[in-house]
Amino acid sequence: MKERVYTRAYTMDNAMEKNKILVLGRAEVDKTGFINLITGSPTESTSSEESSQIKWLISTRYFEAAVEFWTDSTEELSPPDAEFMSKWLAIPSQYDDEDENDKPASSIPVDPAVATLQEHLSDVVDAIVLVFDPVVPSSFLDILPWARMAKVYAPEILLCVAWSADRKAQVDGKRKDAWFEWCVSNGWEWVDLTDDDPETDYTIDRVREALVSNQWSTMVMKKPQAENKEMEKEDAVADIPDIVRPDGVKEQAEWDEFDEIARSIDHTRISDIHRSLLAGAGSGTGAGAGAPLDFDTLVNGGDGQSDEFSAIVSRIRAMRIEISKMTDQNEARKRAAEMAMVLARFGK
Repeated sequence: MKERVYTRAYTMDNAMEKNKILVLGRAEVDKTGFINLITGSPTESTSSEESSQIKWLISTRYFEAAVEFWTDSTEELSPPDAEFMSKWLAIPSQYDDEDENDKPASSIPVDPAVATLQEHLSDVVDAIVLVFDPVVPSSFLDILPWARMAKVYAPEILLCVAWSADRKAQVDGKRKDAWFEWCVSNGWEWVDLTDDDPETDYTIDRVREALVSNQWSTMVMKKPQAENKEMEKEDAVADIPDIVRPDGVKEQAEWDEFDEIARSIDHTRISDIHRSLLAGAGSGTGAGAGAPLDFDTLVNGGDGQSDEFSAIVSRIRAMRIEISKMTDQNEARKRAAEMAMVLARFGK
C-alpha cells in the first residue's frame, strides 16, 4: 500500500467528503476495467502505476451523489500474517463483535504505517471493495488489513468480489464455501462473479446496487423539474414491445423459477412493508407527526423530510444487508423479490 497516493488525494477538491470507494486488488487485477463495468462506461482517472482516482456521478430518479473510486494494489501477506489470516478463515466468527467472548479487533495484525493510513482513510472512505482472483487462493488473504479497518472504523459498504479473467477456470467449491462463511461472519457481502449458477444473483449489477443504495455524504435530492425529465425519458421507451420468453432451456428454466417466486409472494406482506416504511418516516415531532407520508412528498417536501427520506434509505439498506446474509438461497430470492416490489411502489 502506497501512502503517497492518498496524501496527494487529500489536496483535491471535495477530498474531505466521505464519498470515496476504495477498490483494492493485486496488480494483475484490472481494477479500472472492473470500475468501468460498475459505471457502465469508460472512466477518466488520475493514475499512477499502481493506483487511480476515478470520479462517478450516481444519478437516480430522486437523487444524485458525486463519489470517487480510489484504487490501489494489494500485496501478498508476510508468512506470519498469512498464517494468521488462514487461522481466521478456519474459524471465521472469532472476531464477531456481537459476542463479548470474541477477540478484539485491536489484536488483528497490521503494519503501523498502514494503521495510520487507515485512520486517515476512515474520514473519507465509506465503501471498501476487495477484488480478488479465486484462481489464486492466496489473494483472498489480502483482505486481512482491510478486515481490520472494517472492524475498527465500520464503513457502510464492504464487498468481497471474486472475479477472474479466466472464465473457464475451476475453483475448489470448499474454498468458495470457506470464503463465503468468512464474509458472512465478518460483515462483508460476498459477490462471486465467477459463479454461472442461474440460482444465484451474483452479477456486477449487485455491486452497483450496493454502492448506489448507500447514503453518501454528497447526496443531493433532485428538484421536481429534474424528476420530470427522468419520467419523460421513461415515457419515451414505454412503447417497447412486450418481452418474449426465450426458447433456450436455461433461460426458460429461469423464467419458470421467476414465475414460481412471483406466485409465492404474499402481496399483503408487500403492502405491509411499504406502509411500515412510510409510516416510520412520518414519526417525527413536527406537525402531522406519526402520519404516513407518500414517497414523492418525502423527496420534494419541506423541513425535516430530507431526514425522513434518509431514514427510509437506511431501513432499506438494513433490509438488503439482512437478505445478503441469509443462508437459505430460495428464501433470500423470495425476500429480494419482495423488496424489489416494495421499491417499485415508491416509483408510482
